[in-house]
This record gives sequence, C-alpha cells and structure tokens, in this order.
Amino acid sequence: MSTPRKKILLFILLGLFSSCQKWNLEPTDFPQLAWQDLSVNSLFSITIKANIAGLNGGSFAEHGFLYSTTDEEPGFSKINTTKIDLGSSVSNKDFSHRLSGLTINTVYFLRAYAIYGSEILYSEIIRYDNQSALQVLTQNTTIIAGENTGIISGSISQISPDVLVERYGHCWSTENPEPTILGTASNLGSTDQDISGFTTTLTDMEPLQPYYVRSYAMVDGIAVYGEVVEIIKKDAWKQKANFPFEDIGVTPMTFMIDDQIHAITWRKGDDKQEHYVYDPAVDEWTLIGEMVGPTRDIQRACAVGGKGYVGMGKGLLTSGLLTDFWEFNTDKEWCEKQAFPGTPRIEAVMFGIKGKVYYGTGVTLSNEYLDDFWEFDPNDESNGFNTCGDPMGGWTELPPYPGNARHTIGYFVRNDKAYLGGGDVGLGANNELFLEFEPDSNPLWVEKQNFARIERWRAAAFVIKDKAYYGMGHYYDVDFHEYNPQDTINGYDVKGRPMGSWKQVNNFASSARYGAEAYTVEEKAYLFFGLTIDNVYLPEVWSYEADDL
Repeated sequence: MSTPRKKILLFILLGLFSSCQKWNLEPTDFPQLAWQDLSVNSLFSITIKANIAGLNGGSFAEHGFLYSTTDEEPGFSKINTTKIDLGSSVSNKDFSHRLSGLTINTVYFLRAYAIYGSEILYSEIIRYDNQSALQVLTQNTTIIAGENTGIISGSISQISPDVLVERYGHCWSTENPEPTILGTASNLGSTDQDISGFTTTLTDMEPLQPYYVRSYAMVDGIAVYGEVVEIIKKDAWKQKANFPFEDIGVTPMTFMIDDQIHAITWRKGDDKQEHYVYDPAVDEWTLIGEMVGPTRDIQRACAVGGKGYVGMGKGLLTSGLLTDFWEFNTDKEWCEKQAFPGTPRIEAVMFGIKGKVYYGTGVTLSNEYLDDFWEFDPNDESNGFNTCGDPMGGWTELPPYPGNARHTIGYFVRNDKAYLGGGDVGLGANNELFLEFEPDSNPLWVEKQNFARIERWRAAAFVIKDKAYYGMGHYYDVDFHEYNPQDTINGYDVKGRPMGSWKQVNNFASSARYGAEAYTVEEKAYLFFGLTIDNVYLPEVWSYEADDL
C-alpha cells in the first residue's frame, strides 16, 4: 500500500472513533488554600489571614489555623499543635483570626488548614518571632532583721515609645510556684518610661514558709513576668524536745561530738551526774551513763578532736573549788587528765581549737577577777599516762586576756578562731570589748568591732554559715544579734582583716534566761537550758534557723 493511502485510512479511523466518544473539555475543580497576611496588633496579639478557593460551589467541611511554639511543622497529628477551628466554609473565601495572649520573646509556627472530603489541605508555614525589647526583672530580695518582713525590688526596661505599661508591681504566693496577678499582687501604678528599683514589702511573713515572688508588668491587658524568686523567713525559733527531767540541780555540762550534744547534770536531791545525749536528727534524748569524779557546779566543758572535756568548777560536796580535769574518749570512757595548775576559779571560759583546749579568765570565791589564759594539750606525754593508757596531757600558760579581768564571758568559735565578748567586769570597766583569739598567731589577741549591747554575762552564742549570733544573758533580755566577720564597713584590724559588724535579728521566742548553751548542726542552731531570773534551771531546747539571703 502506498503512503498516501495509509494517511487516508488513518483519518477515516479517527473520524469513526470520534463519532462514538464525546470529549469533556470543561475545567476540573482543584481545591486551593493560600496564606495571605500576618499583621501585628500589639505585643500580645496578631491577625492572621488566608484564602480557600477552587471548588466552584463546593464546600470545605472545616477550616482554620494551626500553630505551635515547639514544632516547626504544626499539624493534626502533632501533640504540641493548637487548632483554631472556624467551622465549615464555601469556596472562594478569605478568612482570618485575631490570635491573642501571645508570649513575648517566643517563636510561633503558623499555617492555615482546610478539610475537603477525606483530605486535609495545608498552607505554607509562616514563622512569627514575637520578640520584644520589653524586659521585666525580679531583683533583690531582703529580709528585715528582727521582723517578719521582706522587701522585693524589680525593674522594667526597654519600653517602646508607643507602649504603655498599664500596671506593674509584684505578685506572690505561698502555694503556687509560678504566682500570677490573679493571686496576691501589688499595684504600683502605670508607666510609659523605664523604671528600676520599684519595691513591694511583704509583711507578717510566716517563719519557715516559702514565698514565691516575681515582678510583673501589664501591657494590653496581658501580664509579662520576671523570674520567680523563692524567699523564706528562716530567722525563726522552734521548740524541740525538752531535757528528760525538770528538777535540774546544777548547770549542765555540755559538749558536742559528731553532731550529737552531750549534757551531764544531776537531779535535785540526787548524788550522781547523769550523762545524756541529744540527737538533733531525731529530736531525742538518750541516757548513756554517769560521769565519774566529784559532783560539781559552775564548771566548764568543751569538745575537741572527737573527745569531750569537763573540769574545774565548784564541788557540790565540799566548799572549795576543783582543779581536776576529765576526758570522755571515743570508747565512751571517762579518764582523768592532768589537773589545772592555775588559780582555782569558777565562771571561766573554755573552748577547743585544733585539738587543744583553751581555758581562762573567771573569778575566785573571794571575788578576785582573773585575766590569765591557758592551753591544754591532751596528747602531751610529759606528765605520763592515765588509767586508760592515754597521755595525761599538759597545761601551758599563754599571754593573758588583754581586756579587763572578767568572768562569764560569751564566746563562739569559727574558722579555728575564738571570739570573746561581754562578761562581768565590775563597776567602771569597759565590757563592750570584743576580741578575736587565734592560737599560734602573733598577736594572739586582736580587737574586733565593739558591740554596744554586749554588756551582759553568761550570754549564748553560736555560728551559722560563718556568721555568729549572740544574745540574752544575765540582763534578762531576749534580744539576739548577728556578727558578720567579713563586713569591712568598720575598717580593718591590726592583721588587715575586716573588723566586722553587728545587727539585731529576731528575738528569742521564749522567756529571758542566762547561762544557756548553744551548738550548730547542719546550719541549724540548738539552744539548751539556761536559768530564769529566779535561778530555776530550764529543761528547754530550741532550734534556730537564720535568714540566708
């Protein structure tokens, strides 16, 4: 067959086919979803717009927007996606939504959606970075010494020229760790300028109760918050378990070993010295035995090197003063040590530093005030060994206490230094002197910042977090004062170290007393015993927690 005949046949076949099948050349429906616009209304609000088209009279079962602040591709299957459902919709329609309550300095990922049959259509993803220069800070917090009052300060900075802070201040709660203005809050007014150092005062704070506090600024009806700060009014006293009996006959001898406080005393009408141990961890007293040696009163005790030391004082069965000295060792044995070689006395001061005992000042029965000072080395073998097989130890006289001779000095020990002040010095003498004693240094004694209210004797003292607390005493007051040895406000001593400073803190929570003993365990002080104005021995135990902001 020739080529022309082939072409004629092809056209004939095509014609026959077209006569049997009609072509549909009308346009097909293609649903379309397009992002249109995002406009910023305020720091906390935007308007988002999109368009749905392409159905020519059809409808979408659902349409709206999706957004997330964590997922860069928000979608129906994403748990961190928020859906804004605007309902069903016809085609060829613009739709929008005002998204409010935004968080500043946060990134938002947004897209439109529409449901057509079983298909979900998404628009492109838009990233909106809601950055703002507005900055709200919670700044310093301060507890007022001696009061249940706290002061919180804050600042608001980088306020834009067209922005009004409608209200600002602080909000706080004792229950909600993220307090809001819906709870308790201060209102310090409005401002359109940066403001720093604004303060709110919390009054009647409950001791040991955490307070969650933060600054806030309200713009466009939305609160912007600063960082949450937790403050606790720890400056508080709390009563613990009393000593096992109330009819205490003499001043208890106390010392601390391994965070447990030992107390030795005797009941009225009895002739034995009972030895108890107090465990702060469980708030319990346990009788562990009796102390050997003569019964005594107005004695002194301390611990050093894991051992307790008790001695001197006034004999209960004799009218004279005692010079014997005893050690309570790691085997829980009482072993006699070398007797004190100096003038017998009562109301002296005794403390331990670096494995040695220091003892001095005091008064004789003839009312002679003393200023001599002594060092006892428990490991000195020059005097032989005792029945326990340990060295008897030895005494060495040191340079005297440089203040006026006195007795019943208050003291505390920190960083291998002892601090002594107050005491009974007699009429016409300066008893405001406050001295630091550092063994093996030159000079041994250094004057520190005087305390105008240190005119007392047999006061209690303890150390928490490198600060000392001193109070009460024979003047029957309940005041307590904090000594900060690092404060340079009063200059420096002869060794070039800070003189330190004093401030009053919370008063003791119970009745006035003198002769109480105090020890610190895990940043909490424990105060024991003491005598009333009627010279009645108290069995009470109190704990104290200091403010540490």
